[in-house]
Amino acid sequence: MKVLLAGASGTLGRFLVPQLLAAGHEVIGTTRGARGADRLRRAGASAVVTDVLDRGALLAAVEGLTADAVVHELTSLTKAPARYGDMEPTNRLRVDGTRNLLEAARELGATRFVTQSMFLGYGFRELGREPLTEHAPFAVPTGARTDPVLAALKSTEDQTLGAGPGIEGIALRYGLFYGGDTGIYADLLRKRRLPVASGRAGSGTLALIHHHDAASATVAALERGVAGRVYNVVDNTPARGAS
Repeated sequence: MKVLLAGASGTLGRFLVPQLLAAGHEVIGTTRGARGADRLRRAGASAVVTDVLDRGALLAAVEGLTADAVVHELTSLTKAPARYGDMEPTNRLRVDGTRNLLEAARELGATRFVTQSMFLGYGFRELGREPLTEHAPFAVPTGARTDPVLAALKSTEDQTLGAGPGIEGIALRYGLFYGGDTGIYADLLRKRRLPVASGRAGSGTLALIHHHDAASATVAALERGVAGRVYNVVDNTPARGAS
């Protein structure tokens, strides 16, 4: 397939581009600057320099191009958010960015759209001991300061899964990324500053996923995922706070 990858020069995009190319797909990566474009071209992809939040600029950038699928991996997280307000730029990418990318997908003639979601949408609270499946309640507001984060995750999923005729939508609920020296959570792990998940009797857990595995799962979802479905993309064993 020919794939427009939004966030191709980001944390996961750097792992996803080579895996897509190795699987035989053609990659058009979006990036906001010349440095990212150069990196993409050196990796074997083509590049579109644009701001996805600028609807007009995005549509102008993809004018005349075609693609079979769009993959949305955009965030604005270069370091771990210290305050809930730090999530606002990423929330906008999940709400406004998803809307703009879906419009671009229609202009490109794409028939498949895969979006990044997160396991944190299940809630920042005690969720019990049983493993959470994709059928568990997701992005339920609680009146807490985390509600805007939940609302943004719900927005990207709802827009993607309800894109309408002609676009098959899939949402991937990733765990926290780690792997090598890449990613904000890898840095926290290395410095032993990753917050410990709390819960009754140390029962709290965090769902993690290595960048390579997350990229591999994304390629699989792009190629074989069922339209209208969401998938949890995490390691087999959650990290327990009592470990």
